[in-house]
Amino acid sequence: MTSAPIATALLSLRQIVLPRFCPCGEPTSLLCPACLAACSGPPLRAEAAAPALNVVVSARIRECAVVTAPLFPVSVLGAYTGRLRRAVLAAKNGRQWALLDGFAHALAPALSELQETWRDEGEFFLLPIPSRPQNVFRRGEDQVLALSRLLARETGSSLAPFRLVNRGVSGRGKRARERRGNRRGSMRVMGLSRADKERSPGVVLVDDVLTTGATLADAHRALAEAGVRVLGALCLAAAFPGLENPPREDYSSDTSHR
Repeated sequence: MTSAPIATALLSLRQIVLPRFCPCGEPTSLLCPACLAACSGPPLRAEAAAPALNVVVSARIRECAVVTAPLFPVSVLGAYTGRLRRAVLAAKNGRQWALLDGFAHALAPALSELQETWRDEGEFFLLPIPSRPQNVFRRGEDQVLALSRLLARETGSSLAPFRLVNRGVSGRGKRARERRGNRRGSMRVMGLSRADKERSPGVVLVDDVLTTGATLADAHRALAEAGVRVLGALCLAAAFPGLENPPREDYSSDTSHR
């Protein structure tokens, strides 16, 4: 092999690992300053706006009032729009996997906050939401699994010794009601030992984009049936309006998910 093909191969590798252009098109090694600011957090709480994650806890029929509460807290870096959306898509579909390291660093404070809140509740693990094999093959990487590993390294956490398997169909391009129907009952827990089940471990779910919350809700169902507690979830972005400036909430004051 001559030096020219070697140089070409190295250049191609550099384009994958460290692209020359920011996802917005600005010439830079990774992210331009504006995109870096959009992708750096701080994490925001988003579970209240995800309909599938909120369950009825009480109802007053005479007043036609229903009180709901989220299953667990979900933190995201922002709304799935603009610069953050372009960066997430670049990491998912553009093979710019070096962006995941920055995402993990930005989400780490939310995970550390959960660690502090649940420090007396026993061990817990990071558990990635499974990607479909065809998507992993097309993208060349399971970016949610890679993000989970980076988060574990960033915070000193561990990945769960068991995994989720998704047997449902894709919800891409479907309406919210159809997404919830597709996801319901599709998740299964695999590799959970009897010893793990007896310890009733806790997990923090990791996913890329939060839409209706149907995927996370079905993961919660499968894990609860297996005796595993879901303590929270971390996502890169949330695909619904009104998230640009939501109120900041504190995990320690929220007991609805415990």
